[in-house]
Amino acid sequence: MGKFKRNEQLDKHDDKLHDAKYETYFGTLDPSSTKDGEYNVAVNEIFDVELGLKIHGGAGITKTSYDAATGTASYNVPEGLPTSLAAWNFDFSVNTSIDGSKKTLDDFDFRIVIKSDDGEVGTFNLAHLAPGNTPWVNSADSTTIFGDQDGHNPQISQNSANLSVDFMREIFGSDFNNVGEHYTVQLQAFKGLQLIGVVTDQIHVIDSGSGGAEGQN
Repeated sequence: MGKFKRNEQLDKHDDKLHDAKYETYFGTLDPSSTKDGEYNVAVNEIFDVELGLKIHGGAGITKTSYDAATGTASYNVPEGLPTSLAAWNFDFSVNTSIDGSKKTLDDFDFRIVIKSDDGEVGTFNLAHLAPGNTPWVNSADSTTIFGDQDGHNPQISQNSANLSVDFMREIFGSDFNNVGEHYTVQLQAFKGLQLIGVVTDQIHVIDSGSGGAEGQN
């Protein structure tokens, strides 16, 4: 997408999804999944676009800080074994239907960027293949993608991802689960070259004291 500009006045941040009826399509569909504090959310009230990120997993995940001004949340997560799932997933939600908007995902561009403090970067762009067919494609290798689980809804893209999958391991290496690893996961929305919304989660892998914990899909 090239260079972009950001209008700092357009996105507002919160810690809950816009409306409980837009609860996530993956997982148990438990209404508590949208309770306050679960999601790190940015809402652009001009374009009616909502972005949400959530870190979840088993025991030992702690939210350590939240900056509403920048939409940045920080978490401590336990380490895992090199052969196991990461002890944490990041859940994402993109919604263009808030406040009754008729706009679809095709009216915007969206990007997920995952960075490690080791300098590794994975960038995934939402591909507009057809209404409701919007996988996230690795910018470095278009053959590696992760889909969404939104019932082919043309206004919503939602899913959950874990760094243990093969193409993520290729990006972040065999030490992805080690104590001391630090990750930044960012979900971005664009209208043309304008950045209209962003949420950021920072993940710090710490010693769990349990010899390795497994995560969830």
